[in-house]
Amino acid sequence: MTQGEAVEARPELREDLTKIACASYIGEMLDAVLPENKPQEGVFVLAAAALTLLGSLDEPFLLLSCFELRLLAALGYRLNFDACAACGRSTQGESFYVSPERGGVICAGCRGRLAGAYAEDFPPPQLSAGACRLLSGLLNWDLRRVFNVKAAPAMRQEIDAALAYYLAYYLGAPAARAKENLSVYYKV
Repeated sequence: MTQGEAVEARPELREDLTKIACASYIGEMLDAVLPENKPQEGVFVLAAAALTLLGSLDEPFLLLSCFELRLLAALGYRLNFDACAACGRSTQGESFYVSPERGGVICAGCRGRLAGAYAEDFPPPQLSAGACRLLSGLLNWDLRRVFNVKAAPAMRQEIDAALAYYLAYYLGAPAARAKENLSVYYKV
């Protein structure tokens, strides 16, 4: 690119360091994962919507989580948080384990049977039933719903660990570095 023009300046993003860090993260993620010269209209619409909402939010955690999930989905990695990806058991009432290999989460019983698939030095994070429901909602709800939803600190940590695991698995080191860079400025 040799030249650009600002269509919308978004001053509400430039006046808050947290929002600057979050907007930069969105840009870094797009730069890290999108191929050059390949239009991605759905990803562009997602990024534009996320940046628009970011300017109005006091707490951007759920918006960024929603962006990460929907970016993965747009790239062909739509995750399922409604049932165990191995046996189909509903995610109601118990903890599940992150399973990028299976495209979602697996129950404790299936994790025990599939233990060989995991490296013990980097075990998958656990997600409570509530975190699974929230992640499922973030994938399916209208994006503006992030204004009305809150997550307790413990659930935020679960979700952040799970999304970092998925991003590292599916998108590799550039996405993992972008997420680490964000954590320097913005703590879950």
